[in-house]
Amino acid sequence: MSSRTGDRPTARAVVLVAGAVVVYLLLDRGTLGFGYVPLLVGGSYLAAAVAGGRGGALWAPGCVVGGWGLANAALMEPSFDPVLRGAESAAHMTGIGLGVLALAALERTGVRTSTTSVALSVLLSGLIFLGQRAQGWELLNSPTGYAALLLVYAAAELVVVQVRRRR
Repeated sequence: MSSRTGDRPTARAVVLVAGAVVVYLLLDRGTLGFGYVPLLVGGSYLAAAVAGGRGGALWAPGCVVGGWGLANAALMEPSFDPVLRGAESAAHMTGIGLGVLALAALERTGVRTSTTSVALSVLLSGLIFLGQRAQGWELLNSPTGYAALLLVYAAAELVVVQVRRRR
């Protein structure tokens, strides 16, 4: 365990690797559609946050991206009201808002996060969403790309462990 109470980056890394495998198997193999990327990535972040402890990282991205993912999954359901199909942006904002409210509830249980981590989660999610529409950003249009990004994050967590050990 690190000097930050309840922070377990190695546990987060293991769960992020598992999340990458799930994203690859369910999305790249065609079991689920590409629209489920935010739900699975957000779920991976949230599972990693739980594994990492209340004082660790990924709570904000887990809740923000997970909320966005729930909204996106609801929009893809055939039973979803066709009248609301043109209101995807409102649905996404609602999902993100619900994710932030869930994070606020978690803070009351002792989870540590910050306004900055929430803001960065929303900002980076928006930039990635915009990047999907940009030319030449093929990584962001591939489930394998998101699995690879989860693996990169897992590797970064392990680097943090090594740096802390050398102190």
